[in-house]
Amino acid sequence: MRLNNSPILTTRNYGINDAKVDDSVFCQEITPFENIIIENADSFFNKNAKKISFSKKIGGDFDLQLSQNNNAVLNFEIDKSQENPICISFKFDENNKMLVEQIVFNIKENVDAKLIVSLSGEVDAYHNGIVKINCEKNSKAEMLFITDFEKESVNVLRFENSVDEASKLKVSLVDFANGHSIINYYSKLNGDESKSILNCVYVAGGKTFVDLNFEQDVFGKKSEASIQTVGALLAEARKHFKGTINFEKGCKKSSGSEDELCLLLSKNAKSKALPMLLCTEEDVDGKHASSVGKVSEKELFYIMSRGFSRQDAIKLVVKAKFNIVLENLFDVKLKQKLIDLVDRKLNYEE
Repeated sequence: MRLNNSPILTTRNYGINDAKVDDSVFCQEITPFENIIIENADSFFNKNAKKISFSKKIGGDFDLQLSQNNNAVLNFEIDKSQENPICISFKFDENNKMLVEQIVFNIKENVDAKLIVSLSGEVDAYHNGIVKINCEKNSKAEMLFITDFEKESVNVLRFENSVDEASKLKVSLVDFANGHSIINYYSKLNGDESKSILNCVYVAGGKTFVDLNFEQDVFGKKSEASIQTVGALLAEARKHFKGTINFEKGCKKSSGSEDELCLLLSKNAKSKALPMLLCTEEDVDGKHASSVGKVSEKELFYIMSRGFSRQDAIKLVVKAKFNIVLENLFDVKLKQKLIDLVDRKLNYEE
């Protein structure tokens, strides 16, 4: 099966046009998922939304749009700002191994919203989800989405966002999935002076395959799109990164930037990256950069001369790179928790 197609067909020349995945990794039967915890959202939860628990065979190709086949459907109408973030936690265990969900956040005008979604478990999990964030005029939304699977699992995640006039959307993805992790992210900057920021960090080990396809389409004038990705690969992990910022007709005075960094912590790890800028408008500012390589020996020598072991020195350098993305999270305690989690994930292998 082919997934996560890039909008640019020429990416096939680089061998990363789409992700090739054996059909057997996809489940064919939806079972109930009960371990859902929602905090700070009583007044925003749409009572017409529902959790669906049933078993059903899915024929033909797997439905990545999740239009009808879900075991969790959550809709949020957020019409006022609040101090505490809305938190949604999905806990995977032996009785809850599969999650096929759809989550919609509608952020109303002039509202400031903070959102946290986390998936975690120590079982061979299966996740296939879609998240939609709609930011109305002059609203602001920040989301942190965390995936932390200890055992080999399947993680397929799709974002579909809409950002209206003078609105700002910031999404931080933290991906510690094992096995297969396929993330498709799409944001549409509709209004003038809109802003969409995507930050992503990941650590992949074993034989994990990570495929990232990020796209931001800019339509509004004086708007800003940003993609920043930092990751580390261990053992025989593989990663594909496709980032696209598309300046559409009418988006004068807009800007866009992409920056992708991948650290190879094993001689057998492999990374491919292709940042792209598309433009059909004049008077815009776009830039992109991509780098891949090992941790600098000069950096390691300096740190080790202060009494650190080589492995601890490598962890310190990697966490410093990650902190560039994580430093501006809205929750300081959660930021430190994520840094500690990165430390545990970095079991360095030559």
